[in-house]
Amino acid sequence: VERSALEALKAEASDAGAEAEALERRAKELDWAVSRGEEALRHHEAQLATARQQIAAHETNFKHERAAANALDAE
Repeated sequence: VERSALEALKAEASDAGAEAEALERRAKELDWAVSRGEEALRHHEAQLATARQQIAAHETNFKHERAAANALDAE
């Protein structure tokens, strides 16, 4: 009886170890996926910042051109 209980505990421990290894692999995969997602987010944030700078530059240019056109109309 003790021998079968011991064998059952060993099998349970072995299963738990295999499950822990599988969970650890999955955790590493998820860490990698999160890392890739964060990298992509940083890339898109940089693109957004560049687009915002370009928009601001175009708006400044447009305001200047509109002021110049208004000045010509006033003449």
